[in-house]
Amino acid sequence: MDGRKLVVVVIGANNERKNVVAVGRNLSSTGVGFLCGGFLHPGQRCVVAIRELDGKAHGINGKIMRCGHIKGQVHDVGVRFDEAIKPSLFIETKGDDAFNIENVDPDELEGTMLIVDDSRADQRLMAHHLKATKLDLTFMGDGAGGLQSLADQPDMVLCDFNLPDMNGTEWVTKAREQGYIRPVLLVTAETSFSVHTAARNAGCDAVIVKPITRKGVMQAIAEFLIGDSSSQSQVSTASLGLDDELITQYVNDLYKYAEDIANAIEKQDSQVLRSLLLEIRGTASGHGFGSVSELAEAAEKSLSGSMDINESLTDIQRLISACESARMPKSADAKDKAK
Repeated sequence: MDGRKLVVVVIGANNERKNVVAVGRNLSSTGVGFLCGGFLHPGQRCVVAIRELDGKAHGINGKIMRCGHIKGQVHDVGVRFDEAIKPSLFIETKGDDAFNIENVDPDELEGTMLIVDDSRADQRLMAHHLKATKLDLTFMGDGAGGLQSLADQPDMVLCDFNLPDMNGTEWVTKAREQGYIRPVLLVTAETSFSVHTAARNAGCDAVIVKPITRKGVMQAIAEFLIGDSSSQSQVSTASLGLDDELITQYVNDLYKYAEDIANAIEKQDSQVLRSLLLEIRGTASGHGFGSVSELAEAAEKSLSGSMDINESLTDIQRLISACESARMPKSADAKDKAK
């Protein structure tokens, strides 16, 4: 974005608003990266004001996904938009998608990934690009097999647009109908905005445009596995005076919470559900899972407004995903050994 200035309106828990002047770095159809002079908490809602090429200001709703310290007061922030935009309305582009994390450490990419693609050549290429990561890859050659593999709840899915039994947008629609709520990225050679919009409307989180490069696919994956770190501890457990056994027990508690929430949804028991959300909100931060606590708070506020589970389902599903993905944070000793 050539250092273009932006105004970011950060929305607090009580709907208070703070204007932040930022310097734009990059823009994609699904998000924006920028520098600002202070910490912005991941999980907060925001509105990013960007001027179109004709000078007209446009506010885009989104969510802060990451905030990393650069130097002094300078922080690097990534925002994911609620709705896909057309970047060419705001900046001169070459038609390529971009993601907000520029430099990716392969060691930071870990978890399970399902890749749905019938091309053996593309499968081999993807495995080659990701061999330096800690990702556990599963490949399926058709849409039906990919849908069955969702039972294993992979942390992320990469789905090719051209499958032998359905197209990519149809696959994403079916995956969402099955209840899969974790990130799904569509891989396609199509560059038209209409295709990308259709993918987004089907429930796709982002689109990777072919030809696939190692840097591009790692940036795309990092955008969600690193940027959306709601299930990972963001506070030093050592500073909280907690030992590994206590944290392990709480991670198991989070798995159980996810099951209990799902049962409450199935029974449409809003009172039990609200009690669970309040319990998570009150305990997660104390165990080092601050973002999980924030997701529980957002879900509880959404539910308390009407006590209608269906109206609050999006926020609740995000919390379930975070609880199911919870894992032990790396200890200081482990980090020192890694260095």
